[in-house]
Amino acid sequence: MAFIGMFSKYVIDMVNHFDEAVYSFLSVYISESCTKLMTVITHMGSSYTLTLIAVIIFLAFGVNRQFSVYSKYVIYNLVLTWVVNEILKVLFQRERPDVLHLIAVNGYSFPSGHAMISMSFYGLLIYIFLRHLHSKCLRVCITAVFGLLIFFIGLSRVYLGVHYASDVIAGFVIGIIWLKPMILCMNWFCISKYSSNI
Repeated sequence: MAFIGMFSKYVIDMVNHFDEAVYSFLSVYISESCTKLMTVITHMGSSYTLTLIAVIIFLAFGVNRQFSVYSKYVIYNLVLTWVVNEILKVLFQRERPDVLHLIAVNGYSFPSGHAMISMSFYGLLIYIFLRHLHSKCLRVCITAVFGLLIFFIGLSRVYLGVHYASDVIAGFVIGIIWLKPMILCMNWFCISKYSSNI
């Protein structure tokens, strides 16, 4: 038990040092123009923006029979990821970083909701586009654009002082793990639906 306690303290200390080092590095670049940019980027992972995008996708995909199933799963994925994130926040109850908050926030810190939900939401879009786009150039561009967007949304949360770097990394990891069963369910449902219509 003593060994487990010592190991846990060692891991916690490592995480704390990592969080401090990342924030110290990013805080050097705090400026009015950079903060405006990071605020815009962080809003790309907000519940309001993602809901708006999901509704647009639902309306756009809904008119196409092949993509109508995807439109529903984009919304299911967004809602369920948000619920899981809220549950995890209540379970861990980690307080926000005690640093300068450049935007107003509330609630617990771990895991980062913006990081987790963005990874899940934009990650699912990447999968859908890659599955149906035949142009290698478009596939690379879509993956690069969404991949960079996810990364910078996470980075913005640390820069703005509202999350630890470990919150963001955990959010990314959980978002990726969450994507696997969502994609499996979506593919299974698509196969079942189209098979039943033959």
